[in-house]
Amino acid sequence: MSNLKQDKTWTSAPTGLTVTLARRQNGGTAANESHFERGIFSSEAAAIMGLDPTRSMLDIWHEKQGLLTQIQTPSDLHGQSSWQSLLSPLVATVYAKRTGNPIKQVSKTVRHPEFPWMGAAIRWEVQSPEVGLLQCLQVTSLDLPLWQGGAPEHVRFDLMHLLAVTGQRVVDLAVLEEGRSVRIHRIQRDDTLIERLIEAEARFWGYVERGQVPAKGD
Repeated sequence: MSNLKQDKTWTSAPTGLTVTLARRQNGGTAANESHFERGIFSSEAAAIMGLDPTRSMLDIWHEKQGLLTQIQTPSDLHGQSSWQSLLSPLVATVYAKRTGNPIKQVSKTVRHPEFPWMGAAIRWEVQSPEVGLLQCLQVTSLDLPLWQGGAPEHVRFDLMHLLAVTGQRVVDLAVLEEGRSVRIHRIQRDDTLIERLIEAEARFWGYVERGQVPAKGD
């Protein structure tokens, strides 16, 4: 007998997409349940859209099912994730000096008011009437060509998720390039991209709640 039961139906206001979610009734490990509670965060948005160069939607699905405790990307293997955390305060300081915008380091998680499975972790707030959020990234020489025309598409979708959850219109992205210089990108909210993102994430979360492997090409 299935350990799934129908729970709730979510409808995307912009797209009209309706997804029926199912919640596990008597099964699932504690780790599995924690993944359910965690929901979808900004860093997973591009993978769900099929745009992340290092992770697939199936990788994220396995993680949510508790089948993968941690997805190790090439950047993890080279210690880039650790350096990113260590260098983030330095990059933020450079941003503040260059723009004159006061910044505040925070550590909080927020949820979308309509879709609680959409979450975002906020690390830096900007105290400016023009922009309220700051994201800091490190880009190596291998990834730098992707940034020649500005923030790549997969990064933009991650940031659209952040803007969708927080309701903000703008986020500044401070990028440490090859450990030598910081470039600042201002990313504006794009409601058309956000509609696509919410539709894809709602469909994906339905698969997660049902414990069903995502369909090919979804």
